[in-house]
Amino acid sequence: MKILLVEDHSFFGNEINEYLVNKKHDVSYAATYVKAVAAIKENGPFDFSLLDVLLQNGKTGIDIVSLFEARLGRIMFITGCISEDVIKSISPYSSATKREVIWPKIDRFMNGEIVRISEY
Repeated sequence: MKILLVEDHSFFGNEINEYLVNKKHDVSYAATYVKAVAAIKENGPFDFSLLDVLLQNGKTGIDIVSLFEARLGRIMFITGCISEDVIKSISPYSSATKREVIWPKIDRFMNGEIVRISEY
């Protein structure tokens, strides 16, 4: 599967990237909004996209979806920000919080399930 991963916290992004690569997926990993846009233009369309909500420099994964949704495939937000406004903004998509164990949710999402942040 072709996957777009957008995560600006390198320790977390590197772990997810390694997890997906070990499962033999073709991953385009971007740590910034600008790199994500470049990856979408160069490597898209994708089968799946795993997106952080809040990125550096004021951009968001939600901005990426609003511009490129047709090229992102199935979308899952993985976020540390679990305010009521954020949860509402991402409610049409699968989601997980960085405060929970995300691996089972990623696997279930990749197998076609809709997953949601379970506690906030």
